[in-house]
Amino acid sequence: MIRSLVVSLIILLGLLLIIKCDLIDNMTPVTSVTTVRRHDMKQGLKLVMSDEFEIPGRSFAKGDDDIFEAMVRPDDTNQAINFYNNSKEYVTTSDGSLVISTRAIKTHYIEWDKGRLRPEHRTKNYTSGMIQTWNKFCFTGGVLEMAVDLPGESTSGGLWPAAWMLGNLARATFQDSTLDVWPWSYDKCGDIDNLATKQEINACEKDPGYGLNSYQGRGAPEIDIFEVMPGHNMPGYSAPVEPFMSNSMQISPGIPKDSKKYKRPVNGMKLNSSYTWYEGIRMGPNSQFNEGFWGQECGPVYDGTSERIHKYQEDAISVNTILQKTHFERSHIYRLEWQPGHNGYLDWYLDNELVFSIQGSSVNELTGAMIPEEPMYLILNTAISHQWGMPEPCDIKNCPTCWRCYDCTNPECQCGLPDGMKFCKNLPAEMRIDYIRLYQDPSDPTHTVSCSPPSHPTAEFIEGHPERYADWKDYDGLFPVGFGLYEFSYLILFVCVGAYALKIAYRKFNDVYYNKPRYIPDHNHHMDVLHHHMSTKVKIGLLSLFNLML
Repeated sequence: MIRSLVVSLIILLGLLLIIKCDLIDNMTPVTSVTTVRRHDMKQGLKLVMSDEFEIPGRSFAKGDDDIFEAMVRPDDTNQAINFYNNSKEYVTTSDGSLVISTRAIKTHYIEWDKGRLRPEHRTKNYTSGMIQTWNKFCFTGGVLEMAVDLPGESTSGGLWPAAWMLGNLARATFQDSTLDVWPWSYDKCGDIDNLATKQEINACEKDPGYGLNSYQGRGAPEIDIFEVMPGHNMPGYSAPVEPFMSNSMQISPGIPKDSKKYKRPVNGMKLNSSYTWYEGIRMGPNSQFNEGFWGQECGPVYDGTSERIHKYQEDAISVNTILQKTHFERSHIYRLEWQPGHNGYLDWYLDNELVFSIQGSSVNELTGAMIPEEPMYLILNTAISHQWGMPEPCDIKNCPTCWRCYDCTNPECQCGLPDGMKFCKNLPAEMRIDYIRLYQDPSDPTHTVSCSPPSHPTAEFIEGHPERYADWKDYDGLFPVGFGLYEFSYLILFVCVGAYALKIAYRKFNDVYYNKPRYIPDHNHHMDVLHHHMSTKVKIGLLSLFNLML
């Protein structure tokens, strides 16, 4: 009995090792299977996942890779003007690197408009690539390192290359999956009024269902390993804006903008002694606070309550670091050290130099939030957005296409573009990732590799809300992907209004038909009048019906 049990355990451990080794690329150098955590110089963190991208011509379309998946969908977040394509033309491997390409190629598609309740023909002027590991490979805690050669030139304004992480409860660019979930990192009850109207999965809930844990606050916080803005010209500036990198942790709750105790910073304003912000932040010599964005108010567009109980604040704890031309010419090493929890931390490094550090104790003391404990997944993409690296404010007096056209192939639109993007000088562009490696502390139980660990399950919640996470599809004439309660409510309303209009039309017809005398001396004349009268009433009724339905 004991012998068979021991054999079973050995087999189980062997299987676990095989599974673990499947995540490690056998082309990873032997010298890179362990690392030293720089935050506390702890040795012995072991490699748990790596990809060296040495095999050329890989496909990352749905189902083609065990870890990564390239997206196919329009990017409608952050005022983006690009479409993501999952073909090898935009996401593949070449010369030992993962290559994400961006081109000035238009993508035309038909999409269901939820506001107008009808399909709409739409066009994105640029096509690019996004790759992510959502619900396939997630982890909590550890050291993530990647070598990246940024796309274009250091003056390629308009491009938005990024490497970032998101909690598995939200799917990046799928906005229905983020409402009241992004970017919560909060596990308390009683300190925030009307918490249940803001944080969907909150610590006040005894039975949240979907396999979730009782009295546990959940969400999808965001960690931006880097978001890069290449150098670009700006109206009123004597010289172009230097290229820079933003490193951020985006979490809720944030400092309320209507707080009587604290005064939060205003986007676009420098931090001064009158504002309250997080203590204990460390920065590198070339870094400074990201003054352009301290956070935003989240929640539905229309709250519907005088107290605005559905609105909540998000904080972007972020710094900007100046980059050099070489960051766009060859690979540099970007590193994130993540220790989860209230007493955890996040440290960002560029080429082994600290650029930004935030302590969990500071976050907890100010808002009650924490360094994320959620299972998070990796996203790599290059977007194009008219709010990122475009001339602002646009010279509307001399540029009639300001804020209306950002098509670099259209001669009439050049005045609204940065110099590096005019006539598509910066395209096509490639972001090249030489490797991705993840290390974890084998003695730390908070370091896990799972998208649905027992401490923070996600599987049943995702399965129970397929309309939030369903793959995007071009409109096919049937009900659209993501057809849920919102659309169903409008359909019911549409049917009820139509039925009511038909009822009115039917009553008008009956009134005309039954209230007129059946015996008419001048038969032919009065029948013509009656027929004309009835036809007019019916037409009016039908017109009323069509007006109501439209």
